[in-house]
Amino acid sequence: MRAALLYNPGSGAALSEAALVSAIEETGWTIECRVSEAQLDADLRRRVDVVIAAGGDGTVAKVARRLAGTGLPMAIVPAGTVNNIARALGIGVDPRPAAARLAHATERRIDLGVVRAHETGPDEDDRARDYFIEGFSVGILAHVLGEKVSREHKRHGRASSLIAAKLEGYAPRRYRIEADGRDLSGDYVLVAVLNIRSIGPGLRLAPDAVCDDGELDLVRVGPEAKRALIAALRAATRDGDVELPPFDVRRTKHVRIRSEGHWAHLDDEPWKLDGEIAIGIEPAAVRVVLQTA
Repeated sequence: MRAALLYNPGSGAALSEAALVSAIEETGWTIECRVSEAQLDADLRRRVDVVIAAGGDGTVAKVARRLAGTGLPMAIVPAGTVNNIARALGIGVDPRPAAARLAHATERRIDLGVVRAHETGPDEDDRARDYFIEGFSVGILAHVLGEKVSREHKRHGRASSLIAAKLEGYAPRRYRIEADGRDLSGDYVLVAVLNIRSIGPGLRLAPDAVCDDGELDLVRVGPEAKRALIAALRAATRDGDVELPPFDVRRTKHVRIRSEGHWAHLDDEPWKLDGEIAIGIEPAAVRVVLQTA
């Protein structure tokens, strides 16, 4: 298997790039080139069989979005602080065994969420849309992450503690929400549309979410659940998924959200929401080569 490697040295990985390349090539794969996100173009797709994303959720999401609809598969070697995507796909969080298991890999096609800032017709440019692999959120999580929390805040429950502290004084916001034609507008401290079970610092908001079922999970946290959310966030003292109380979770394919001048959060990126957006699902958008035990 001829591979291009996109390695993020700033993701917090305990494995050096040289050690990672060695572990991958011991499986019989060949690293043809090392690339940056900007180099994932048509020329690259003609030269390799797969792109390996070695990093955290931000790196994996960027590669997935870039490869959406191209037919070029990606593989994931988890090397971040949280690794929501790798854990959701059963890859785990340790880069060395994940690299070694590429010798026995299978393929899976996964969905991506699609955010459009306005209605688009079939002839409009694809730049009118943004993809996500984890999720899209508004409310407290987007508010905190919009302030550019550091990588250190993601470790050992620090991000959860920070969100809990901010949530104490956070007033619910009014959002106009429509899901599959049903009006769910109201006041919320957090609204998330998820493609996998967890978002941000391992917040398991949709425990039953599946990334290849052609549906999204809409999670709504109202003001009545604020105290329970704070308590759960403060109890998070370890890495991995943060166990949260059950919230209102609804399977859906089409969501509209409207708000004025508030932060939103798309995968690992802060995103300014000013007006109405439409969120949908693109089934089987990305081919993923998955490690098997």
